[in-house]
Amino acid sequence: MILNMDETAIQHEYRSSAGISVELGRRKCAEMGWLGEKVKTAGTRAHCTLVAFVCNDNELQRYLPQIFLPGTLKSPLSPADRDAFALLPAPFEYWVGTSGWVTADIVKNLLTRIRRAVHARRPNAKILLLVDAASSHVQNEVLSHANRLHIYLLLVPGGLTWLMQPLDVFVFRQLKAAIREEHRKERTESDTGGIPAGKWITRTGNAVLQVLVNRRWADSFERLGLGNSHDHLTTRLGKYVQSLETVARVRLSDAEMTLMLGRARADVADRLMRGPQALVDAREALAIGPPAPFPAVPVELPRAIAARWLGPPLPPPSPHDRA
Repeated sequence: MILNMDETAIQHEYRSSAGISVELGRRKCAEMGWLGEKVKTAGTRAHCTLVAFVCNDNELQRYLPQIFLPGTLKSPLSPADRDAFALLPAPFEYWVGTSGWVTADIVKNLLTRIRRAVHARRPNAKILLLVDAASSHVQNEVLSHANRLHIYLLLVPGGLTWLMQPLDVFVFRQLKAAIREEHRKERTESDTGGIPAGKWITRTGNAVLQVLVNRRWADSFERLGLGNSHDHLTTRLGKYVQSLETVARVRLSDAEMTLMLGRARADVADRLMRGPQALVDAREALAIGPPAPFPAVPVELPRAIAARWLGPPLPPPSPHDRA
């Protein structure tokens, strides 16, 4: 099973798209009797991080967690925001006690959370998680944690998420458009023409439910070469992808990994490849058959070494045994 995880910033308020509104200034609008769009500048500058998940299993998609990370380290949530987050239905989650930035510790918690969510519905699924090459995704502690959980990370090369990552190529643009539309509806229905406290969370939840939770995204993985064939690739990606028959399975060198990440990182190639290599070795061993029996201890080995292999020597036979 293949999943894609990525983060995006969600503004507390969005201005309407071009063509829906014009900027004339408050005084001019008052003179002409026009209704001005009431968007607070502070609202457009305030952000909350959304950690989004999509997968190539259409039936599982609606159960994947969609996680909000409001920055609460410096200031707690307002009562209105706290109540609005608490009312969001599953699979929405909000994690407090973070700065809103995705750190290595948060990535480890995300890996644990997504593994639990997938195995609750697909107990035997092998998880291949597609992520970008952000620094927090490739910390040694994150790679080690992924290996412990048997989650196999597939990295999108630095600077190529616009070409190769489902969330960036297909999802986030639709999500932001849906959020803008939800905000427009809220202002239209509001007596004041603004967005009341906490309502940005409710409206954002509606958009995420519409775009991420209730929509099927398996085709997006096929179109980006993450399926069984390359027959339906996007036009942009198809110009660069070789046929499957010409691609050799090789282990990346440290230099190639540095090129992929856009920066040097000690031992990252070994740590990233350790889990997949163990899986490949296990499959090859299963195909070849059981390993050869453990070799017998050569008689010329010293007694001390032989004892470690075979255990302590047997006691001499008793007279009764000789009889």
